[in-house]
Amino acid sequence: MKKIAAAVLATAICFSLTACGGGKETQKAESDATTVGKEAEEADGKKAILIVNGNLGDLGFFDSANRGMQRLKEELGLDIQVIETGDDEAKWEPALADAADEDAEWIIAVSPSMVEPIQKLAPEYTDKKFILIDNTVDFESEDLSNVYCATFKQNEGSFLAGVAAGLSVEAGGTIGFIGGMDIPPINDFLIGH
Repeated sequence: MKKIAAAVLATAICFSLTACGGGKETQKAESDATTVGKEAEEADGKKAILIVNGNLGDLGFFDSANRGMQRLKEELGLDIQVIETGDDEAKWEPALADAADEDAEWIIAVSPSMVEPIQKLAPEYTDKKFILIDNTVDFESEDLSNVYCATFKQNEGSFLAGVAAGLSVEAGGTIGFIGGMDIPPINDFLIGH
């Protein structure tokens, strides 16, 4: 029991320390979040579309994004649409283009696999704001000022989970990691573990 209490305390301390870190990168992210937040405050009558290049229902990243969309609808009154494209990569870019053709202010994608389609389409739809979660576009390649990217330090959280697991397992026990896909965010979880 003492090991578990120590693990929880260590995790809480480490989390509070990593949450306070930052510097210029954090300041830029906070500035971008403030900009998006101000726009969201004026969301009445506006629309956001989430492109799910996969399927909902596995309790993964896409389901988290969908819950966020539901909160935008409930808390800000934003008109939302969620489009599931399935696993067929040939459908991803056309779905993104169809979403950009709609009367929506924000087009959101939650996947590193959507970098190229967003990088290709965003310059064609300068009146839209594209939000990419879990990766970034090459901002130096062309004007992508209508693209907002958010990345996370999931390795820090998974490190803390690994510490807690390590402290709670009996001597000689085994701790493992199972990742759903071989993609950068999942591998970042693995590195932190």
